[in-house]
Amino acid sequence: MDGELRALLSVCYGVVPPASSMEPGAFFLQYSLLDAAGIVEWQRYFANAERDLVANGDHWGAGMLAHHSWVPFAQANTGDVLFVDHRDGHEGEVGEMSFGDPRYRLLRTGLTETLHDMCVAVEESAPLLPAEVRRHPVVHEGRILEWR
Repeated sequence: MDGELRALLSVCYGVVPPASSMEPGAFFLQYSLLDAAGIVEWQRYFANAERDLVANGDHWGAGMLAHHSWVPFAQANTGDVLFVDHRDGHEGEVGEMSFGDPRYRLLRTGLTETLHDMCVAVEESAPLLPAEVRRHPVVHEGRILEWR
């Protein structure tokens, strides 16, 4: 596990996933942080999916749809997952696996950068950049942080 993710989990060891988007908990770009059991479960899922892709001759899919070196750390109500990538050439990148479009999507170059930029976006009420990740922080009823 990468040092940035270990540091985050030492401060915030997962959250109870919200039952709806109107409950607190999904503060991380509409994702809820996973606990260790959730991380292990999703990492096994990605490793098994990669193995199945390779066994079926889909070497492109291994690394674009799933990879054993992805360490998931947050999940949305939709089932989408954020992960830290540990593949050669991608070390530390934060990726997103959206089951609506299940191809690897790079969100940020690192977890620390992601958290820093999220804080700046909230403090300045500005969109989180770059454009492909563009999400704007909104506070509902003075208590729920949402990223649109």
